[in-house]
Amino acid sequence: MLDTEYLKKLFAQEIEKEETLGDSAGTGDHMAHYSFVIDRIYDPRPVTKGNRTVLKCACLYTVSRMGEFTIYPDNPPMEWTYLKIVYVDEGKVVESEKKRLVYDTVQHPDLIDPDELES
Repeated sequence: MLDTEYLKKLFAQEIEKEETLGDSAGTGDHMAHYSFVIDRIYDPRPVTKGNRTVLKCACLYTVSRMGEFTIYPDNPPMEWTYLKIVYVDEGKVVESEKKRLVYDTVQHPDLIDPDELES
């Protein structure tokens, strides 16, 4: 079985491929910084893909946008929480699904209940 630290590194690599992170000039040339944190890693589950058994690994992660005017509590950072699923065989990612938006503080405060993702 894959340990949690290995899965964190694996997910971080996959997330960094899909997200635009770091400093960015947004609308009106205001600076912002995008970063992420892995909130939860679900227990890997064996599934059949084609003619082999692989591990389905899932995590929830949150992307935060800190702007020039971000200040608590009046103007907190914008945040988006995503579900990321990868399939792993012999410690390597063999397939990576596109991220799925679970929650955001911008427009949809309750898209999916993360507790329902257990199944």
